[in-house]
Amino acid sequence: MFLARKMQKMLDKKRRPIFAWVIASIFLGSSSCALLGGGSIPVQHADGYRLFVPSGWHPIQDDQGGADHSYRTASGNLVEMNSACHHLQGRTLKILTRELLIGERNVTFDEQREMEINGFPALYSRLSSTLDGVEFHLQAVVVEAHDCVFDFTLMGEKPPPEKDVSDFMGFVRTFKYGKN
Repeated sequence: MFLARKMQKMLDKKRRPIFAWVIASIFLGSSSCALLGGGSIPVQHADGYRLFVPSGWHPIQDDQGGADHSYRTASGNLVEMNSACHHLQGRTLKILTRELLIGERNVTFDEQREMEINGFPALYSRLSSTLDGVEFHLQAVVVEAHDCVFDFTLMGEKPPPEKDVSDFMGFVRTFKYGKN
């Protein structure tokens, strides 16, 4: 549901010619991280993690007020990273990934595979969905680390160029948390 609202906001801005195409915080508030508290408990973001941002990515303001980090790639796609702790409640990585998509239509998983990110279990997904007849392409990696979940997303209206995918996966692989 939250992702759908953010995608709608992106479409509204795109439809107004006076505004540049700005993707506002797709997954903050829409991520499985934000859903972990069930809406009644404030999300506690993780502290003490490290990431290295690829050159060519530009930080963007999250006007929804929740993403840990938001960037725009040189091609205009959005990359976000979100975290939440103490609310996993036994959810699997597949369930956490599905929670990212609440409210989306025509969701098609093109690829989904388990992986490991610096010793932590993770699930990579490549998929597409639609909103108001506009197709969106998404790559997501959901990582469970201790009592926290970290969502990494790459999203745009067209399939991302290979450089974006390569940079995105490199960004995810730089993730360090705790003693790892």
